[in-house]
Amino acid sequence: MATDEAHDTDDVILDMGKYNTFLTDEELNNAQPMIHTIFPVPRRLKNRNPEAYSPQMVSVGPYHYGEPHLKPMDEQKRTALRDLLRSSGRQTSDFIGPLKRAATALMRSYERLDEKWIKNEDGFLRLMLLDGSFLWAQQRKKDPPAVSHFFQRSPSDVELEEDLHMVENQLPLLVLNIIEAVAAWNFTSLRNLLESKGDARGREAALLGARIRYHIGNADSFWEPRDTLSLPNVKSLSHYKRAGGVVLSCSNSVYISTLSFDLETGKLSLPFLYMVPGNERTLYLNAVAYERLHPQVLRPVVTSFLWILLQLIRSADDVAMLDEDGILNADSREAFLDALIRLGEDMGFVPYTVYEPPGLLENLELFCLKKTPH
Repeated sequence: MATDEAHDTDDVILDMGKYNTFLTDEELNNAQPMIHTIFPVPRRLKNRNPEAYSPQMVSVGPYHYGEPHLKPMDEQKRTALRDLLRSSGRQTSDFIGPLKRAATALMRSYERLDEKWIKNEDGFLRLMLLDGSFLWAQQRKKDPPAVSHFFQRSPSDVELEEDLHMVENQLPLLVLNIIEAVAAWNFTSLRNLLESKGDARGREAALLGARIRYHIGNADSFWEPRDTLSLPNVKSLSHYKRAGGVVLSCSNSVYISTLSFDLETGKLSLPFLYMVPGNERTLYLNAVAYERLHPQVLRPVVTSFLWILLQLIRSADDVAMLDEDGILNADSREAFLDALIRLGEDMGFVPYTVYEPPGLLENLELFCLKKTPH
């Protein structure tokens, strides 16, 4: 068998006969998913917007591997692996060892994994290492993490950012855990993702889930479920502001959890709202799809936030108010409204249950009733 040189990565030689461990059995067991965590998008959703769920630049994981239009990025993956080996001083076998020990769990992460991968464990591990190296390189660029928004246009490459947030284009976080442990590094941005609370073992098991959880803040822990049929007849922002005296305010944050309403002062605080036509539509739709596929792991906070926005923002007047109060960050007011309306149509369903900050919508109505003369 060929020797595994640190910088000979064109074929990513997998020496299964010798490898270092780096992670204990307990650490590996604690990180391994017990259920599928990465799924194909249901056909009923994909048929509505196939382009929103199909990567255009890079494949991550097995679902879209080998598609001709994505192959040009394979060289960048090999470059990322070479950089990882060079900067860490490790060999490919140092990473393959822990990956091989976790192979069953990694395969189990994917629902409906193609038989060709199940029969070719070495090829599957090669894929995990190459794609993991690529994601490691992308995450490393964000360290230290800048103030950014999950749905904000990537300054470097919008299409690449879209691809990395697609439900079908995901890698188990266990792969990045192994890479970080073997490389003996602790990048702040990567650590934030790896420590995201989520599944029964205390971690999100897929990168997209960790990213969603990181950017919704703590909304998942305190927003309360409401049957949409039991909610008051929600009116527009312009109605609440003009007829009810509600004051709009920017929370000066990008996190969804900062949405709030103060019944005493009538102040409705919203996070910064971004909408780049196409980009945010894709990211939102994949976040909604992820929540629908993982109800046992993640409450539908993004879905609920979108539903609330769609109730409050209905017209150019509503968008103008957001812009005037420093809440809106978009190419144009018209583009924001158009993109939001299209997003509501693309979701294709009305949730039976939504989550909201405790009493937010009812308190809005109550405040306006107090202010409106009878």
